[in-house]
Amino acid sequence: MRASWFSAVAAAVLIAVTAAARAEARDLTLEFQFQRLRRIASNQLAVWIEDSSGHHIRTLFVTDFTARRAGYRLRPAALPRWVRAFDPASRPRSDVDAVSRPTPPAGHVTLIWDGTDEGGRRVTAGSYVVHIEGNIFWETMAYYRIPVEIGADPFSFEASPSPEASDSSADRPLVRDVRVSYRP
Repeated sequence: MRASWFSAVAAAVLIAVTAAARAEARDLTLEFQFQRLRRIASNQLAVWIEDSSGHHIRTLFVTDFTARRAGYRLRPAALPRWVRAFDPASRPRSDVDAVSRPTPPAGHVTLIWDGTDEGGRRVTAGSYVVHIEGNIFWETMAYYRIPVEIGADPFSFEASPSPEASDSSADRPLVRDVRVSYRP
């Protein structure tokens, strides 16, 4: 009986602590369909956040070839916007390794930004820009530039590719069905 009571109290405390942590969270959720293309020089992807002045806040994801394996040096067309924003050549290897991941499999991708910068500090309410950049085939790019307002009001919407995108594969785009939602 005593062990059961203790377990119930411990579970209640864990739920309360988790709920309190979630109450302080500012989660921005990005969901999209990723279509791996069977071509050379393709399937590179980066997702990052900048403030309204264009300063890099945090990279949520970048493919291993471009980042950790320095593919941006071999193929300057591989994610040039992310390379300019993050500047991997000037960063310690540990910074690059921290954001680098294998190319995702084809299908649904969900990334969550917890409202912190790359140092783990909570950002202030305000205007931010989500960038999704994909390298489809040499210089052909998928690109989304998504302004968002982080604050007290929740939102959810479907984003459209930016005019700068050069994705000519409308029947099989690398990134599609981008949905952005925010829960204060």
